[in-house]
Amino acid sequence: MRILLLGHREISSNIALNLLVRSLAGHDLRIALSGAGDNHGPGAVPDLIELDKVEQAMCDALDSGSVAGSPLPPGLLGFEALAAKTGQSLEFLTDPNSDVGLGTLGDWAPDLVLSVRYRKILHQKAISIPTKGILNLHSGLLPDFRGVMGTFHSMLAGSGKIGSTLHLITDSGIDTGPIIATSPVEADYGTTYLDNVLRLYSTGCARMVSAVDEVVAGRQLITINKTGEGAYFTAPTLDQCMKFREAGLTLCDGRELERYISQVL
Repeated sequence: MRILLLGHREISSNIALNLLVRSLAGHDLRIALSGAGDNHGPGAVPDLIELDKVEQAMCDALDSGSVAGSPLPPGLLGFEALAAKTGQSLEFLTDPNSDVGLGTLGDWAPDLVLSVRYRKILHQKAISIPTKGILNLHSGLLPDFRGVMGTFHSMLAGSGKIGSTLHLITDSGIDTGPIIATSPVEADYGTTYLDNVLRLYSTGCARMVSAVDEVVAGRQLITINKTGEGAYFTAPTLDQCMKFREAGLTLCDGRELERYISQVL
């Protein structure tokens, strides 16, 4: 099956794509990114700029083939090397709804699209191209935490659980498609936001791979009923970031990738 993996140049998306490429090796895969960090616009919140810098530094380390002076362990590749593992070059799909973007999607002709932290909203023409549909892995528990940085907003609210949600993209709504599965985990308030996010993908990506298996087998994906509409969250504001720090919480400390490698790989 031809599967297009959509992501973003950030460490969380990289971790998820590594897991997916490893598990879906028998398929015809292609990786396309929406770009790099985009928290540097006018009025950007300093905490988010710092988070983006830390994530980009981690991506640069992966691209160099080493982290903290040590070679990367098996099963963890930078974006270019990960794309090469699929037999393709790394692609960028920065405007999927434009004539050029739609033409590119049409040329790639994916049967199925898997989206993890892709930062572009797909409109109906783009959604209609993959014949088997589009699956998105959202880093928040739906429907309660739709939108941007669901784990941050969960932690700011003092939630006992964080998690990921696998859902279908059937229209241009944000995190509104039919839910296939949620994967809750205990929130760890003794570590950083980014540590908590990276913990989500082992189970979340496994759920995504199981859904792919169902699609390949020709079985209809079973969805679950949502309770309420939940809430939509934007990128954290300066005030919200201040409240996060005042609660003793930290977005990142730059050692998350090293801890991920030592604890998971």
